[in-house]
Amino acid sequence: MPVPLRRKFGAWVVHQPLFCQFLAVFGANVTTDIVDAFAGALLKQRRYGSIFHLQLPNQDGLFQAHPFNATRHHTHLLDLSVDYATLRQNYSSDTRRHLRQAQAACWLVHESTDSEPLLSLFRQYHAGKIPGGVPEWAYPLFENLFSELQKRGLVLLHYTVLDGKIEAGALFIECDGRIIYLFNAASNKGRQHHARTFLIDKLIQERAGRDGLVFDFESPEKESIAQFYRGFGATPSTFSAVRWNTFPWLLRRLLPKLRRLF
Repeated sequence: MPVPLRRKFGAWVVHQPLFCQFLAVFGANVTTDIVDAFAGALLKQRRYGSIFHLQLPNQDGLFQAHPFNATRHHTHLLDLSVDYATLRQNYSSDTRRHLRQAQAACWLVHESTDSEPLLSLFRQYHAGKIPGGVPEWAYPLFENLFSELQKRGLVLLHYTVLDGKIEAGALFIECDGRIIYLFNAASNKGRQHHARTFLIDKLIQERAGRDGLVFDFESPEKESIAQFYRGFGATPSTFSAVRWNTFPWLLRRLLPKLRRLF
């Protein structure tokens, strides 16, 4: 089980990293006893879990007992093992309409190895709308992640172009039977003409009919976005957001004040 750490208040604590929706206990035969053993070992090594996202073989009962506090979240998955015509039939009427509008815009699509246009679109059209803003350290983190994934041949970066200008981009990761919709951005024109719907549908067409392949939309906990992903026929898949705190009582009382200071 990978355990991501982040330094807070001068100590290393468990904290879910950016660009990683959830992790898992993995192995040839993961049982509830194995997961419980990991949970016990985790508590011995790390006294504070700020936030830890886990997809478990059975969400019931695991990481539920004191001192863990677990809440359920959802991503959305689409099984690509069937043919595209069947997948297209399961698109919502809104998705099919948006796709027709995108096709009418005559988008050109090209694959790229350069993430800078994607980040530029995000900075200009998305970052300012995110509550609390986007820390500057997130951008070099993304660039490092992109570089490492690229070295391993796992990256699919597609842009839509209109009148010679990039108006939207989507970054997908393909590995071990799973395509992850990791990051995207679009200009006002890209949103108006549904460029991201076009890019998602294009990849679904290209990968449809591959046995065992799943498209993971990495859905945030925002109903409007989840509804957009459900429009492609995707269905919810549960993961848990786990927190815990076994610090002494006085330190637990001080933590909220420390958060306000920093």
